[in-house]
Amino acid sequence: MPNPVPMPLAGDPDPALVRLATRVQAEFAGRGRTLTDPATAEAYRITLDVMRMIHEGALATGVLDEDQHAALAGMTDGADHAPGLL
Repeated sequence: MPNPVPMPLAGDPDPALVRLATRVQAEFAGRGRTLTDPATAEAYRITLDVMRMIHEGALATGVLDEDQHAALAGMTDGADHAPGLL
């Protein structure tokens, strides 16, 4: 099930998330895309949802332990904010 668009971050965003958003945007820009385009942002979030499914499968099969899964989930959830930080 897809995750909803994350709520905007309260207060000043974490500088690490801003750096990540800038880096992700640069990758997309290098391919003629931008995360400020709603369709591109949606495709980006769909890709993150697929990564979440992969993480869940890796947890279920023992490839990841709970701590590793939690770390990856946190990174993926943080990355989900990239389009809203641009």
